[in-house]
Amino acid sequence: GPRGAPPRMLDEGEGFVAQSVPLVELVDFEGDRVAEIVVGIASAGATAGPLELWILTAGSHGGLRTDFYEATERGGQVTVEGDRLRFEFPVYRAGDPGCCPSLVETQTIGHDRTSGRIGILERDRVEL
Repeated sequence: GPRGAPPRMLDEGEGFVAQSVPLVELVDFEGDRVAEIVVGIASAGATAGPLELWILTAGSHGGLRTDFYEATERGGQVTVEGDRLRFEFPVYRAGDPGCCPSLVETQTIGHDRTSGRIGILERDRVEL
């Protein structure tokens, strides 16, 4: 799978982390009438933890292949916009307190015709 993707989507209960699945959507990124599976997994401990974004494709032999993976440091939101995703999350610089990130990053994720893969098409960062 993509660089940085863990071997499993959900933790097997080790440690003190609670996980939820706030997003499961089918999105046809390539316009080929075959939808990819978009899954958001939120982790939390004493405070909000990472939000993981997974995009999976059903393989020809019945398994699932990870086409895209991205994880935030803390929190975030994914919105489906047609054949693309809007992924918005706080960015913490060294020394930022947990309450107050320095930036908000917004990624547009979709099918990149140049590479033939699902990836980040646009990235925008706004100072807070």
